[in-house]
Amino acid sequence: MPPSKTPLLTLMKQARAFGLGVVLATQNPVDLDYKGLGNAGTWFIGRLQTERDKNRVIEGLLGTEAAGGMDRSSLEALMSNLSQRTFLMRNVHDDAPVLFRTRWAMSYLRGPLTLAEIQRVTPRGRIAAGEKPAASAAASEGAAASVRPVVQHGVTERFLAAAPGEQGSHYRPHIGALLRAHYVDAKAGLDLWQATYYLAPVTTGGPDWAEAEATPGPGPTLADQPAAGATFDDAPAAALTARDHKRWAGALEDHVYRNVALELPSCPALKLTATAGMSEGEFRSRVALVLRERRDAAVDALRKKYQGKLSALEDRERRALQKVEKEKAQVSDKTLSTALSVGGSLLGALFGGGRRGSAISKASSAARGVSRVGKERADVAHAEADAAAVREQIEALNAELEAEVARLESQLDPGTVAIETVAVKPRKADLAVEDMALVWVP
Repeated sequence: MPPSKTPLLTLMKQARAFGLGVVLATQNPVDLDYKGLGNAGTWFIGRLQTERDKNRVIEGLLGTEAAGGMDRSSLEALMSNLSQRTFLMRNVHDDAPVLFRTRWAMSYLRGPLTLAEIQRVTPRGRIAAGEKPAASAAASEGAAASVRPVVQHGVTERFLAAAPGEQGSHYRPHIGALLRAHYVDAKAGLDLWQATYYLAPVTTGGPDWAEAEATPGPGPTLADQPAAGATFDDAPAAALTARDHKRWAGALEDHVYRNVALELPSCPALKLTATAGMSEGEFRSRVALVLRERRDAAVDALRKKYQGKLSALEDRERRALQKVEKEKAQVSDKTLSTALSVGGSLLGALFGGGRRGSAISKASSAARGVSRVGKERADVAHAEADAAAVREQIEALNAELEAEVARLESQLDPGTVAIETVAVKPRKADLAVEDMALVWVP
């Protein structure tokens, strides 16, 4: 026995006598008293989930005039086959029940009318109390179209500065907001906070951030008051209240996170990325400097690597040349001594008289000296060949070194190194919208 039961039953029993109708709506038929069900002349029955609810509705309907001769089995068949959004309607004034299907209904509740909209729908000649009467109907229409809308509490209103010397500007509504984004990339060594001011046209659905004009923070110069003699476009009702600002701020953060990335030149070969604000030309100059430093260091290391081999070969060449000079000196000495020995032996054999046998023996020794001179000359040739071989090795090693240097210079040439663009998205958790306002743009 809830407190509302007695007055409701009284209405159900007696209100029709006074021309008053009553509508009962419930999702649980068991909650309704059978006396209330018995006094209902028109029934709308939708899908029921439990057998208990079906039995209660069937018992209540069969006990009223609305049953109209229907039996329990026919009611059970109809109610068990109801699909979604389909209802059974039984009216005491109809001969048979009717099945009907509802249609979708959607309503956009955009909020109360603004003062400018109230003026547009107010008939001409009827001026609200406190308003100054218009000079004429045309003037009234113009005022309705150009009056400055009244914003609700909590909405910040700003005005974009008009061009110098411009008077009587006409303003259009926009939504402006300052967004701070945090760009972080450990590989690129990037940790940057960036502020950007977004100014977007506003419609009944809110600001279109994809069409917003973005300028570096703190943004354009804004005033607190409009220009003298300014007129205004009508502003959507949502822009005049603060209730949707939080949702619009979230939409701006989502737009920036998905579509606005910080693009930086990068050189993957050097694992080098430009810093924020660095142009591609400046980054290429930096890459060229790094490549020159690396090339010089690599060439120095390569020359040091080959220097040991070259030093060893040059030492061998020096010893080979010394041996050649030594062998040549020995050849000269042997040649001179052999010539003197042969000449003395011949003179002794011609003019030596009784010493002719000794002279012949000396001549024979001198002849053997000549053969030794030939051997010494052969040793000179071998020494020269060794020195020439060492020189060829030195030249070959120098040529190999120059080829390696050329290869390094080609690999580290700034003109051949690929420059790519790296897109760094802002950190979503650090996105912050500040100073959202209704901005009037002339």
